[in-house]
Amino acid sequence: MSEVRPWIGSLVSLALFKIVRPLKIIDCTRGHSKRPLFLSEPAAERREAAVWAHIDRAFSEPTTRMEDRADYAPTQVLAEMFRENGYDGVAYKSSFGIDDGYNVALFDLNAAECVNRTLYSVKRAKFEFKQEDDTQW
Repeated sequence: MSEVRPWIGSLVSLALFKIVRPLKIIDCTRGHSKRPLFLSEPAAERREAAVWAHIDRAFSEPTTRMEDRADYAPTQVLAEMFRENGYDGVAYKSSFGIDDGYNVALFDLNAAECVNRTLYSVKRAKFEFKQEDDTQW
């Protein structure tokens, strides 16, 4: 539920879905925590791993309702390419503090059936901060 970044006091719907047919999902979750940067041309295997890590980070990048829709364009292009190549959806990691969680975006909403749903109200949020520079207060 935190994935939708709700305000305290807002309502969030949670639903359980059942997959109704076999699905082919492209796994973009590999290397999620890595931020590859090379000072020289890496070997093909390392370069490919870096590309997949960047693709996952692009799908995981949080956006707000106020942001320009053009920010979605790169992932929309990738998703369309995956769909055209026979995939039913994309799996990508959450960037909102859920270490073992991941998201699945399905291209065909008829591939899943809603089994149950409920409404939650947001009571509190917890953030943790870490100073990243050496500023003395």
